[in-house]
Amino acid sequence: MKKILVVILFVFLNVLYCGQRPSLPAETEPLFVIQKGGKFGFIDRTGKLIIQPIYDNARDYCEGYAAVCIGAKPDTYRYSLRGGKWGFIDKLGKIIIDIQYDYVINYSGGYAAVNIGGNTEYFNPEYTSIGGKWGFIDKKGKFIIKPDNYGEVRSFSHSLVAIKVRNKWGYFDSMFNTVILPQYLRANVFYEQLALVSPGEKWGYIDRKGKYIIKPQFISAGNFHEGLAWIKQEGKYSYNPSGGCLRSGWHEYGHKYGFIDKYSNIVIDSIYDGADDFSEGKAPVKINGKWGYIYKNGKYFIAPQYEEARKYSEGFAAVKINNEWGFIDSKGYFAVTPRYKNNYTYVNDFRGGLSRIDSARMWAYIDTTGKYIWPFTK
Repeated sequence: MKKILVVILFVFLNVLYCGQRPSLPAETEPLFVIQKGGKFGFIDRTGKLIIQPIYDNARDYCEGYAAVCIGAKPDTYRYSLRGGKWGFIDKLGKIIIDIQYDYVINYSGGYAAVNIGGNTEYFNPEYTSIGGKWGFIDKKGKFIIKPDNYGEVRSFSHSLVAIKVRNKWGYFDSMFNTVILPQYLRANVFYEQLALVSPGEKWGYIDRKGKYIIKPQFISAGNFHEGLAWIKQEGKYSYNPSGGCLRSGWHEYGHKYGFIDKYSNIVIDSIYDGADDFSEGKAPVKINGKWGYIYKNGKYFIAPQYEEARKYSEGFAAVKINNEWGFIDSKGYFAVTPRYKNNYTYVNDFRGGLSRIDSARMWAYIDTTGKYIWPFTK
């Protein structure tokens, strides 16, 4: 009888405890980094605070982990944060990778790049040349590539990673076996089985064995998305012997953008003054100072009319009119009328149903109707 009572009591307490526990997000539910009182935490898509703001810097989740930082200091001139130590947390807020590194790059392909001894005081996040030693860890924090004096690194993609060794880029696997010898002046991660590389002044594309699928011939180019990549071709040249407004000599002008397929065919002529990646079947293009959108056959989805335009994400695209940002839907109608002033404001793509609006180190989140899910906080 005592045994039965003990079991019943245990079950009762367990049910009571489970009922009192706060609901926790599922692994598939997105979380969003926020700022409050100068600290960083995370909310869910309803605006509910899931992880308290206790960090000095943080980034969005990638592959279930978010990079967080303690000890970062504000850089008032750049409206950014510098320094501190970095680690990773899971979606329950548990520290999975100890906060110990001078910099980290988000997880990709199951691995994250970490830096030891680098200087991030004047770090440009688009590049990774901050000194120190770079290595790669798995999701348990174990080094798969030990830290060394690599000039720069990229993220893992298609099981390969680009690493700069003695001023040349090459590609390595997770066992640090050399797959493609270091030989490029510039190199990118793999997208759709191809990587954008430059052995000199021109850009081309290689496969995972290092074979050129498209030989270097473009002065600039983008990664492949939905089977197409934008390319920038050389413009024309003119010779000015006398100087005047332009110094004497040859002058280049009229660079134009177009799109190629994976067989190096120009499928959309190079007639544009600007272009971005295809996404959801459409790409932003610029002509005569205005941005619009085209389909993959080159026909206009929306004729050029915007001051700026971003690629589509989750059925919406950010566009700017009269120096204000708004969002159009998949049919080209405004879902969120232009209202966000461009001065010191950055409008992010929709992700998980929300878009983050950055303004002079203050953040807010809106849903697809423009409703504030999280108001501007600093």
